[in-house]
Amino acid sequence: MLDAHSEAGFAVGTPFAGEGAYDFALHGHLTRRVSALGAVMLRHRLTAPPEEVRASVMLDWHLHCNIFAA
Repeated sequence: MLDAHSEAGFAVGTPFAGEGAYDFALHGHLTRRVSALGAVMLRHRLTAPPEEVRASVMLDWHLHCNIFAA
């Protein structure tokens, strides 16, 4: 479970790791990757992850957002 948390943290941080805009439309694998890790975490957690975290990534992907990392 701790490995899944670490991997999910790195995955969610991916859009902010590089220079320029991160195109969520071209990187749909991010959502699948976090979802797969979420299944592992939810099996072992007492509570679900905060809604804000899940909703923000899904919204960015759905709206084909480009996020600039500063």
